[in-house]
Amino acid sequence: MTRLSVKALRLYDELDLLRPAKVDASNGYRYYALGQAGKAESIRRLRALDMPIEEIRRVPAASPADVSGLLAAHRQRLRAERDRHDHMLAVITRLINGEERLMNYTITVENLPAQIVASVRRHTDLAGTGATVAEGFGVLVGALTQVGRHPAGAPFLVFHDVIDADNDGDIEICISIGAPVAEVSPVQVGQTAEVTAAVTTHQGRHDEIAPAYH
Repeated sequence: MTRLSVKALRLYDELDLLRPAKVDASNGYRYYALGQAGKAESIRRLRALDMPIEEIRRVPAASPADVSGLLAAHRQRLRAERDRHDHMLAVITRLINGEERLMNYTITVENLPAQIVASVRRHTDLAGTGATVAEGFGVLVGALTQVGRHPAGAPFLVFHDVIDADNDGDIEICISIGAPVAEVSPVQVGQTAEVTAAVTTHQGRHDEIAPAYH
């Protein structure tokens, strides 16, 4: 009647999501009441929509407004997953068409001069890097504007940790300012060291930078 498999019914019993009306003590056979069919159908439909079990568990006792909220949150999750798959499909298409290569980076070795920089440090994961960088640059530009200073070179990031699909970490968002200036909280002012660096150019989104690093 509910199109739920025996395996699903056993699982939902174990998870206290859909308990049988009674269980035969001699053989463990589960019996369900006709009045449970509606709840079972609701569970089946929500699982077919990939809603997490923990959220489905909240539905029977929730108000209509709360159910709408749970559904809206799950819709947003599905949209994000759709966008992620759309992005992957677009990359695969570019690779198939020869518009990109798997290792599309030229590595050079360069001497990078010391610089006076204004910076802010942030903690982020890979997915949040773009938004974190945008927020950090906004803070920096606002603070420099307060003291009447302008960038003296290209902005850049310092990754203090490896940030990839499995690891989050700290980044420092920097703007070269040419000459020292008084610190404006929370912006720090300091000098980077002259370094010899392996250098490549990445064109694309912040959350696609991992291949360039590797």
